[in-house]
Amino acid sequence: MKKKLKNGLLLTSALSASMFNTPALISDAMAQTVNSSNNISTPDQKENDDKKQSSDKNDNSNNDVDNTSSKNEVVDKKEENKVSSDNSIGPGYYNNRSLVIATKSLIDETAINGGITTFSGQDFINSVASGAINGWKNYKVLPSVTIAQAIIESGWGQSGLTQKANNLFGIKGRYNGQYVLMPTQEYINGNWVTVNAEFRKYPSRNESVEDHGNFLVVNSRYHNLLGVTDYKKVTSLLQQDGYATDPNYPRLLNSIIESNGLTRYDGQALNSNIGSLDEKKFTGSSLHVRGWNAADDSKGKNYSYVFLLDASTKKEVQRVKINRESRTDVKNAYPNIYNSGNSGFSANFKVTPNMYGKKYILMSRYTSDVNGDYDTADHIFSDEISLPDNGRLDEVKISPSEFSVRGWHISQDMDQKKYTYLFLMDPNTKKEVKRIKINRTSRPDVKNLFSDIKTSDISGFNTNIKLDKNMYGKKYILMSRYTSDPNGNNDANDHYYDQVISMPNAVTKASSMDHLNIQKNKIHLDGWQIDETSKNKPYSYIIMLDKNTGKEVKRFKINRQKRNDVKDSYPYIYNAENSGFSLDIPIEDFMKGHTYKFISRYSSNPSGEGDVSEVRFDNELSVPGWENGNHANLDGISVDTTSIKVRGWHATSESNNKKYSYLFLLDAKTGKEVKRLKIDRTVRNDVGSTYSNIRNSKDSGFDNQFKLDKNMYGKKYVLMSRYSSDPNGDYDVTDYTFVNQGITTPQLQSGNRADLNDFNKVNRNTIYLRGWHATSESIDKPYHYLIFLNKKTGLEVYRKQIKNVLRTDVANAYPNVYNSLNSGFEEKIMSDKFLSKDIKVISRYSGSSDGNSKYVDYWFNKDLKM
Repeated sequence: MKKKLKNGLLLTSALSASMFNTPALISDAMAQTVNSSNNISTPDQKENDDKKQSSDKNDNSNNDVDNTSSKNEVVDKKEENKVSSDNSIGPGYYNNRSLVIATKSLIDETAINGGITTFSGQDFINSVASGAINGWKNYKVLPSVTIAQAIIESGWGQSGLTQKANNLFGIKGRYNGQYVLMPTQEYINGNWVTVNAEFRKYPSRNESVEDHGNFLVVNSRYHNLLGVTDYKKVTSLLQQDGYATDPNYPRLLNSIIESNGLTRYDGQALNSNIGSLDEKKFTGSSLHVRGWNAADDSKGKNYSYVFLLDASTKKEVQRVKINRESRTDVKNAYPNIYNSGNSGFSANFKVTPNMYGKKYILMSRYTSDVNGDYDTADHIFSDEISLPDNGRLDEVKISPSEFSVRGWHISQDMDQKKYTYLFLMDPNTKKEVKRIKINRTSRPDVKNLFSDIKTSDISGFNTNIKLDKNMYGKKYILMSRYTSDPNGNNDANDHYYDQVISMPNAVTKASSMDHLNIQKNKIHLDGWQIDETSKNKPYSYIIMLDKNTGKEVKRFKINRQKRNDVKDSYPYIYNAENSGFSLDIPIEDFMKGHTYKFISRYSSNPSGEGDVSEVRFDNELSVPGWENGNHANLDGISVDTTSIKVRGWHATSESNNKKYSYLFLLDAKTGKEVKRLKIDRTVRNDVGSTYSNIRNSKDSGFDNQFKLDKNMYGKKYVLMSRYSSDPNGDYDVTDYTFVNQGITTPQLQSGNRADLNDFNKVNRNTIYLRGWHATSESIDKPYHYLIFLNKKTGLEVYRKQIKNVLRTDVANAYPNVYNSLNSGFEEKIMSDKFLSKDIKVISRYSGSSDGNSKYVDYWFNKDLKM
């Protein structure tokens, strides 16, 4: 029975199984033949990577490499020489792991029961070796890698395509007009269909191998592996470049190369002089290199050297005489090269100060000359060795008065030169302009790079350099110096930095508006202005301009303030130290809704005119216009038996031109007016600050009381605040009703209560008495009398109208009695009418001024004998 492989080729189960020595391996191989579709794959190939293969032998109608998956997923592009459009596999790589066993034991000649021809792995290698060597000569593809790929992709030459057409790599099309038809899967009209495609037919396997080399050349993504002589690097690059994405692909190729000794073909192709630079390590004062160089020409050349060459000129910089080291790994890889087993080297080059920052390459030499000058076999390694510079300028920052530099500098004897300087140099003459003695800063990053140089960890600098007046507008370079001389003049190691530092031009004027904002109903601005021409201009002004009209709104004469920060930044400007200004401008009503800009001015004239030096700041400030909201708050309500006291505020810009203010008590149910008070508004600074854009916010307060009429008790009210242009408050109004803060008046308590706390004779005609009289019936009886009677006759002897006094104790006891709070009295009454009589007393509230009508009395039961 036949199995269909991933590459669309046919292979008999018996042949696949014949490569294994045990039934278990045979079974495993059969399973891998069917189930290997997802083991190794390559990415989608870029369209522009594929170049047309140039060969006068090829007549190709289709140059694709067949990439059929185990699910028969193949795209057979009609563009010539497209590698693949299938994301699952790469060009020519068929995952025939069942056919590829990279050990000698599995490629020995094996007889298959049933009459299958004897198979030999070495015979296959011999059949492709010549083409692989030619592939190096023509295309610079390393022979060992080409042979290993041929083994993998053709199943040791046993694939159906190889058997029929010597086509080892599955390249489609025609070769010198020759081809074979083989079934493959193609994507046509949205469906996978099996078609017979043309595959190149070669006269021998060597032509197939050479054609594969051409394939790698015309596809630009593989150019990085051409000419590389280290097979491990080539196999790694194949995987990286997308030939196969399976990370094990290089390891599989390496295993086949090593187990079959395929590097001997590299030796034949390379004239047996190859090498690899395994390690290069820079430590600061030395460069360590390690690698190998195997060459048949080394025979009879018993002296070995390693050379450091200038990468550009290839001239010798240093040489080190070495003893070769044993390299069994090289021996195993290149057993046929004369000295491969003893081809290793390890050398240290001393890095001198003039070597920093340059590029070098390495050369290995075998020679019969003890000095290493003639009769040589050389191998130049392609690896470039870049030594870091011994200093770097990391950062330059320039300000008007100074500039800062940050960087580092190492010297091999820096530990012996404890004084360090930075020099500012003329870039053309290299003459010193300025020097600064510095303390070095910690640089652990430099220590990591120059690990064997003492004190390299404190090689940094971070320094500010003041600009002298004559330095502006010029260019400089920096030099770092280590020296044993405290003055920095002798015994020095210097490092020049290439970066040219351009200084700013000299400043004659500058300014800044540091802050411009609104703070608590004021415009606040502060900043500074310097100007060389401000000399002899002692008067300073801030001028406020309307942005839209450009016209002056106001000007303010100011005293300049000290600005040491400005002086530090501009030390050479005349007035830098006293250049500051700070101003608060109260926001007036006319400023609302306008945008303003500002001028800072020096003037020779007290008025601010005349000879001036000024700056117009770009900064602008918009003063918000009046808000149209209607805001209010009832801060407090106090109700007793005589009055309602209210305190709060009402702010609205609509109060403009409404100069009359009223408070109304409205019936809570009907909303009808019960009582009104014409009021004067009180100052409310807190409201003014919070609502600075409301016209009357500062003068929006009220603190008033309503006298309770007799019919107002036991009812609910709400308060309303009003602004009106009408003196009577009846039209052109803006109202605010405090609907959420109801006011309830108490129900009055009936009854007539009183007490005479003191009733005493002071002398023969004088009486002292103190007491109180509380009754809700006094509500419409404003006149209070004390009436004295002759106890015997019951006739009035004397009466006196009195003023009530506060009695909080009575109010607490009788809170709902109308006049309880003001029910007290305290009197000393003198009258001759009291002589020789027994006196009784009455307290009377009356509606008449004489106390004779509409009254309510309380008769005290105490007497007083005079």
